[in-house]
Amino acid sequence: MRLIAIALSFLVLAGCETMELRKINFARDSDQFVGKSADDLVMAKGPPTSAFTFSSGGRVLEYAKSWTEVNGGGYFSPPFYFQKSCKLRFRISTANIVESWSSEGNACY
Repeated sequence: MRLIAIALSFLVLAGCETMELRKINFARDSDQFVGKSADDLVMAKGPPTSAFTFSSGGRVLEYAKSWTEVNGGGYFSPPFYFQKSCKLRFRISTANIVESWSSEGNACY
């Protein structure tokens, strides 16, 4: 019994490290486009799901995704539905260079 408790503790700790690593990788993957042309971004990620042009001429390219995950639903429990989403936005300068990025949602990494 004690061995099972120790093994479960390691699994929980490994899950925390995994989430932290996913956050780091997500930021690194997004950071790589800062300073590059918007064309490079679109070539790597595909067409954005939406775009907005500012009156100053700059733009924002948005990559959005959403889905529903279902957990449970066995004989004795009802299913639980979780809405997942992520919006990844890249700010593009008037010179067509990626200036920065931001993300919003509960499933970006």
